[in-house]
Amino acid sequence: MHQTETVILQTGEAEVEILAEGGSLARYRLVTPAGGFDLFRPYHRNEAEDFDPLKAASFPMVPYFSRIRDGKFRFGGKSHQLRLNFGDHPHSVHGVAWRSLWRIEESSQQSAVLVLDYPGDDWPYAFEARLTYALSVADLHQTISLTNKSAASMPAGLGMHPFYPRHSGATLRANVGSVWLYGEDFLPTDCIPCPSNWDLGTAKDVVALDCDTVFEGWDRRAEIVWPNDGISLTIESGDGLDRLVVYASPTRDIFCVEPVSQITDAFNRVADGMPAEQAGMRVLAPGETWTVSAKFRPKLL
Repeated sequence: MHQTETVILQTGEAEVEILAEGGSLARYRLVTPAGGFDLFRPYHRNEAEDFDPLKAASFPMVPYFSRIRDGKFRFGGKSHQLRLNFGDHPHSVHGVAWRSLWRIEESSQQSAVLVLDYPGDDWPYAFEARLTYALSVADLHQTISLTNKSAASMPAGLGMHPFYPRHSGATLRANVGSVWLYGEDFLPTDCIPCPSNWDLGTAKDVVALDCDTVFEGWDRRAEIVWPNDGISLTIESGDGLDRLVVYASPTRDIFCVEPVSQITDAFNRVADGMPAEQAGMRVLAPGETWTVSAKFRPKLL
């Protein structure tokens, strides 16, 4: 059992609880006339259990997003084997930051900065990641900065992984152009224009989406509405987080809408000949820093 360090951000309109474990969130709650509404699925932790990032409200994905095929990738003339970090799943998933202990560098009532100094272990490159959470009225601003601390160039991808409650007839709308199809191995095969059931240009009932995939051509703005509660949440990402992941299942009481930089298995797709820009893979030179950000803006309807 491990009791993590926590920070609470608070305004009169919202509350955010930050955990050092995983650089994750345990809560993002809107203050409402009815008492409160959890915009992210809250983390109900059993203190007798170890931290489980998959039960968190949100966590950062650093230094890559989603799956790396069999935990192996090729870059710079070298092959690397990563730890398979997702139970019996055959691939490595979501980077190393979500399963690392971050250091809380500074905090106030409305903002906090967390730092992860990664020496190069399971991920074969040393890096520093800085994570800023800031609460402005009810809006949550999140920034991730990644600096390559190794002596060689490093491939990179970043993303944010919030979990949302599916209740109250939740809908999702986002301007997207195409979508990746996946094979039985959970890896992308083809990118096609969005079929009507996944055309998010008109609001879709989350229950009916039934998907776990990456959307391309996103204009970096999405809107979730819980109509029965009279609440919406607008997601706005900055440059670099140009793709949108949507996970929704009719059997789950949560869904995910994630701003990300790259496609699934981007490093291997580039090694196989896909242009790095098309895959969303960044290459950071030694000492280079890359920063991405997103804002979450709730509203009472």
